[in-house]
Amino acid sequence: MLAWCFTCCSFGLSRRDSFLMWLTQTYLILFFGVFGSSRTASAKAIMDEEAKEHAYEQEKTRNATAILNVLLRDYDNRLRPRFGGKPLTIYADLYIVDIGEISVTNMDYRMTMYFRQTWGDPRLQFNGTDPIVAQGNILDKIWIPDTYFTSEKKSNFHEVTKKNYVLVFFPNGTVFFSIRYAALTTLVEITDSYTNTDAKYEWKQGPVKSVERSSEISLPQMDIVDIQASESVEIHSIGNYSRLSLIFTLKRRLSLFITETYVPSVMVVALSWVSFWINYKAAPARIALCITTVLTMITLTSSVQNSLPRVTYVKYSDWILTTCLAYVFGALVEFAIVNFHDSLETRKREKLNTKLHNIDLEGGIIDNLCYEDKAESGDLKTRYLMKQLSKLREKLKSFVEQDVNVQKIDSRSRVLFPLTFLVINLIFWTYFIIVTSK
Repeated sequence: MLAWCFTCCSFGLSRRDSFLMWLTQTYLILFFGVFGSSRTASAKAIMDEEAKEHAYEQEKTRNATAILNVLLRDYDNRLRPRFGGKPLTIYADLYIVDIGEISVTNMDYRMTMYFRQTWGDPRLQFNGTDPIVAQGNILDKIWIPDTYFTSEKKSNFHEVTKKNYVLVFFPNGTVFFSIRYAALTTLVEITDSYTNTDAKYEWKQGPVKSVERSSEISLPQMDIVDIQASESVEIHSIGNYSRLSLIFTLKRRLSLFITETYVPSVMVVALSWVSFWINYKAAPARIALCITTVLTMITLTSSVQNSLPRVTYVKYSDWILTTCLAYVFGALVEFAIVNFHDSLETRKREKLNTKLHNIDLEGGIIDNLCYEDKAESGDLKTRYLMKQLSKLREKLKSFVEQDVNVQKIDSRSRVLFPLTFLVINLIFWTYFIIVTSK
């Protein structure tokens, strides 16, 4: 209080202002004192909680280490669980991470997955409520199923940054084993070296729910339609073996086929029809165009066939390419027919020109005879013959000058080729859509 009075006197403040200042100072001192003590108490409580949690974790670690040491002390990893008893059931399930590098020519693909196996081992039972998750070199100390993929060409386990696997031990002796696995394979068929008298495989949640795939899987040329899982038994002379299989149903994207194969083929066919508008007498131009389109279509067909698998059945692409090649070749054959008819017409013209020339000679002779005999007798028979020769000469001239047969072939081809090609395509695509929709 004395300090307060001294402060008031020093600064020349009134009693009211001095009292307010004293109250403010007192409030600040009390506030920071209480807040500081609460923060100190809170920090102490957090440290105590962390210490308890650390001690609990240390205790759990020591207990798990002791349990594993006890379980593996007399464990024989050379013998399967329940050796000599009932066959061991191994439950499997998959999670497909990625599908890539689909080779259509080799009929194989590369797949990355998490392959999971679950089985029971009474030798690994322990007292407790929580499972034990373990890694390291423990795989070499316990029994692991000898599982393999029968149709794989190449496979590997991921080891970055370490071996990608996990083992989980449950108190009732159940063992869960998951590993990241990549394989280049034609089929996914899972089996092991044990016969059904020792071990058998089953899908963990049934054939429908045991196989999952990532929603981010995207293939550049295919769409995944369905994944079907199944269980089967293979019969051999040394025993029966259980097998798990996966069937992937893939559908080729139609847009890629249309842009890379169908549209270029149709354009080449349409280009071959241009020859119908070129004069048939311009043989070098028509032959060059027809042969170029035929060779282009053969090259396109060959490139498409090399990118597809060699199978015994006829594919839809084979029908389309064969039809386009037939129409391109048909344009070349059409020009050969036109040229053949033109040569026939030329020969006929030559013969008719010869006959016409002979008629003109005979007509001139008869004219001279008529002129000589005109004053004397005026033979009616000679005049009649002259009239008939004139009519015959006019008919021959009109036939020589006409060029109808050859031009009709080109004019009809301009309509028949596009029309029949359009009808065939409509029938094909209608059938294709109906079949694929089923």
